[in-house]
Amino acid sequence: MGLNILVVEDDANIANMLIHTWPDSRDHLKVIGSAKQTLRMALTGQLEFFHCVLMDVNLPDGSGLELLDEIRAKSSLPVILISGGGNADTRAEAITGGADDYVMKPFSTKELRARAARVIAMREVAKGAKPASRHVQIGAIQCDLSARTMVLDAQTQELTAAEARIIECLEQKRGEDCSKMFISREAFSREYMSTDKTIDVYINRIRKKLSFLSSDAASKLLTVRGIGYRLTR
Repeated sequence: MGLNILVVEDDANIANMLIHTWPDSRDHLKVIGSAKQTLRMALTGQLEFFHCVLMDVNLPDGSGLELLDEIRAKSSLPVILISGGGNADTRAEAITGGADDYVMKPFSTKELRARAARVIAMREVAKGAKPASRHVQIGAIQCDLSARTMVLDAQTQELTAAEARIIECLEQKRGEDCSKMFISREAFSREYMSTDKTIDVYINRIRKKLSFLSSDAASKLLTVRGIGYRLTR
């Protein structure tokens, strides 16, 4: 399977070089040229579409290091910083700030692709080491996602397989915004289309089942306009 990679680079020559010399034709590279565009994508959950971000440190409207802080506040998506300058201290600052790797210009696209594949694989291993809980508590309600049930006292609500997968996604992002893009990829193994209201329908069903058992629990599933949902603690 190819990789979806976001390239944040304002230099058109470098961007074109990446596109035309990228070693794996299965991959898809999307290029944007500003910190503002990248921040908008982070805030609206659009970064969830990508497997990795390759980002220039020096952008025309901001610092890649500052932008990295904004991305890390929303996502654990692998980020490789690219710079035309710097030293050991700069690289250390970048890694400490949450970068997965730091590459100096000029670079080999073959090496860059290998580094991207490596950090993506490392993230996947890290995710696998911390499997999502199949038992989720929402307010006073106990959700058993394996048995696909919601239980409060002597009352039970059955969950469909899709509803259980969506709750698992919400639990993975507990306390954070959970984008529709993330839910679509993780729960349904497809890319999110804004015209597709499937996730909204399932969320409404989950809310109704929560409300049947406990209105307090239902209030913990919030809608985040323009992004998706958030399951609060």
